[in-house]
Amino acid sequence: MTALNTVSGRSSGGSTNSPIARYDRSTGARLGARGTVDISVAKRPAVAVLSLGSRGEILLSRTTVIGRQPPAGSHDAVFVADPSPGLSRAHLQIDFDGWQARITDLGSRNGTWHRHSDGGWTQLAPTLAVPLDDGDCLWFAEITAAFNCL
Repeated sequence: MTALNTVSGRSSGGSTNSPIARYDRSTGARLGARGTVDISVAKRPAVAVLSLGSRGEILLSRTTVIGRQPPAGSHDAVFVADPSPGLSRAHLQIDFDGWQARITDLGSRNGTWHRHSDGGWTQLAPTLAVPLDDGDCLWFAEITAAFNCL
C-alpha cells in the first residue's frame, strides 16, 4: 500500500504539488524554473478523480479498491452497486507510486479494460499494475469510467 505521505512541493501560494510540477495545481499559475518553493514530505491531496457517469465520482488520494463488496483494510473501499453479476467483490485497485496513478485488476471474473490516449482498448492482466494517465478510460462490469488528474 502506498503511504498517505509523499514527496511534494509547496508553491508560494501554499498549494501542494508534485515536486516536478510546472503549474500550480490550485491556481494553474506557471511555477518558476525550480517549480515549487519548498520540497518536503507532506500529506498527498486528492490528485485525481474517477468519474463513473451516473454512479458518481471517486476522489483519489491513496490506494482505493473498487467492487461490489471490497474488503475493509488500510485502503479506501468503494462500494459500487451492480445488479448484474459482472462486478467482482474486489474488482480493481487504483494506487499511487509517488504521484503516478496505477490500476490493477484484482483477478476479477470478467476483467478490466483500459483505453490509453492512443484510443486502443487493452484487457489488463490480473495483478499487473498499469500506469494511468490523465484522460484514460476504464471499462469493467458494463461501467465506463474516466480517469482525470486534478
